[in-house]
Amino acid sequence: MSRLVPKRASTQGAVTYNVFVALDQAPPDLLPGMTADADIIVEERKDVMTLPRRALRARPNTTVSLSVLQGTERITRSVKIGLVGDLNVEILSGLQEGDQVVLEQ
Repeated sequence: MSRLVPKRASTQGAVTYNVFVALDQAPPDLLPGMTADADIIVEERKDVMTLPRRALRARPNTTVSLSVLQGTERITRSVKIGLVGDLNVEILSGLQEGDQVVLEQ
């Protein structure tokens, strides 16, 4: 990336930023002024436990309380959050595979 325009734009709920990229070797069909959509992956982890982001409000590297079903009882557990992405939240500890998290309406 050679330049980032600090002004953001919002289109249909999606926030976008204009960036300019300098390529060492551009493909021949790439022309000046063309646009593209790109996802920038800052960090990625594989084989981790996750919950949908909409299931809780959390910031990276924090601990939250979640309701979990244990039999027919609801219990509260402290859950350590790792990375928070667009769609998923990494669970570092406090839940096990198969636990049923109760989502508040």
